Amino acid sequence: KAKYLDPIDRGYMQKLWFYTQKPEGSSQISFNLDHPRLKDKNLRMGIIYALNIQNMLDTVLYGDYERSETFHEGYGDYSHPKLKARRFDPQKALEYFNKAGYTKIGRDGIRINDQGEKLSFKILYAAPFHTQRILALQNEAKKLGLHLELDNFDTTAVFKAMLSKE
Repeated sequence: KAKYLDPIDRGYMQKLWFYTQKPEGSSQISFNLDHPRLKDKNLRMGIIYALNIQNMLDTVLYGDYERSETFHEGYGDYSHPKLKARRFDPQKALEYFNKAGYTKIGRDGIRINDQGEKLSFKILYAAPFHTQRILALQNEAKKLGLHLELDNFDTTAVFKAMLSKE
């Protein structure tokens, strides 16, 4: 009679998927619309299309996470079933950056406008485990001339900075 060997006993791991009853907490990147340059919708759209979120999910998070289409997905009446998140699209990102006036490339590979302002923004975040995730986004965005500067603070400092719209 053959003895059943558990997959772990055979020297390899088995990957199992399971879901909780309610959606897990979400992460998001929000824009400070009081920032003079971020009032330009073309610039915001360019940034959105320059963020390769699927690449970050596949590489840094090893495909263990799924991207939600909206921040409130899975909440019944609060969910919008037809609304879809914009996907990474380098051509659209460059198109919107050009519309926003970031038509030149600096010596460092970062786009600049006619006033010499770099296409560079701070990403303010509190959780240290987000660093690798944001670095993956930063590396992909830089290929399109967008510099994302990582700015990690403790939770209280991030909350205060967000309240003061810094």
